[in-house]
Amino acid sequence: MKDQSAAQSAVWPGGKSIAVLVSILFETWSDGKGPSYFPRTTPLKPGTTDHGAIQWAQYGGNEGLWRILRTLERHATPATIFCSGRCGELYPEVIAAAAKAGHDIAGHGYTQDGLFCYMTPDEERLAIRKTLDALEQASGVRAQGWATPAYSWTDHTFALLCQEGVRWYGDALDISLPRKQATTSGDIVAFPWSDFVDNRVLRGQPRSYYDVYADTFEYLRDHEPMGLLRPPGCWAPTAELARARRSSPLRRPRAERADHRGLVAQSSSASSSADQRSL
Repeated sequence: MKDQSAAQSAVWPGGKSIAVLVSILFETWSDGKGPSYFPRTTPLKPGTTDHGAIQWAQYGGNEGLWRILRTLERHATPATIFCSGRCGELYPEVIAAAAKAGHDIAGHGYTQDGLFCYMTPDEERLAIRKTLDALEQASGVRAQGWATPAYSWTDHTFALLCQEGVRWYGDALDISLPRKQATTSGDIVAFPWSDFVDNRVLRGQPRSYYDVYADTFEYLRDHEPMGLLRPPGCWAPTAELARARRSSPLRRPRAERADHRGLVAQSSSASSSADQRSL
């Protein structure tokens, strides 16, 4: 109750009551590997090279993220792109284009299957540094944000991030507003992550994204001042998004949203194709 009261007495910059954060997960796997999940429902025998999964995971770098960038540009919406470090080596052109367009480039581990919970502290440090180096080489900017693959952080991860110059991470699961978190190497800001992520609608329809976030937006607007909304693909609260809220179709009754759902379906589908599929 104390935290809720404090939030209700605070406001976002410009007196806005809600911050909308947009993030995109741009992921890749180790060479010869792919995700264990995608629209095919037939499992392969253990040890089989899954060429379909490997190819499916490559779509994001080949086309998916380019489509998302066009959608973001069309709607003047800034975002944070959480990138596997290996993406910086395989797809430097699209990462450079995202940075040039003004989007924030953040680290997301070197590969999506390189889980930190299986690493020693020295291996974690190497993975963090390798990721940041690769993304800086591609984008020209040293990433200051981070999301750990598959929520696999350890007791050492956040201190190591601080040592490497990372100022915030975006996959906290125990809060709904940002907090400052102390580590043995300094403070880092923790941002919450959405509970409604890609895997839950992977075999459903992309419009499910629209409904859950539109309903959440309206609830926060009406009942929780100082709310924070994290739609599929988001980071960095922006004044532009706050201003756009006044004319957003999200403010309209559900029956009046239909004309806008085509855009949401297109954007959410592209997000999945850009490997916003697994945390």
